[in-house]
Amino acid sequence: MSRATGNDGLMEFNETPAGAQTAKRDRLCFTAMVLGIVAVAVPFAELLLTVPAIVLAVAGLGRIRRHPQLRDSRRMAVAGLVLGIIALAMCVPSLLILNAIW
Repeated sequence: MSRATGNDGLMEFNETPAGAQTAKRDRLCFTAMVLGIVAVAVPFAELLLTVPAIVLAVAGLGRIRRHPQLRDSRRMAVAGLVLGIIALAMCVPSLLILNAIW
């Protein structure tokens, strides 16, 4: 699988060697998903990464609505949004732990 990036902020993935199927994916959605995964997986990272994951996911969903050719990125945006919300729920115990330490 090869990847090419244009100036419009979209990643283009070539699924077949002949280039018969090309899907455009949005960087905002991909970044939101990665931030959501890191926020959930790394202890205390949710304190810093929750809000950017949610904001980027919502912005990505808005961009998908405006540009229908980006519909393949919808799953990544939804995953970033859900993981961001889960990480937000994890912030409360993290803040209680930090409060108990200090």
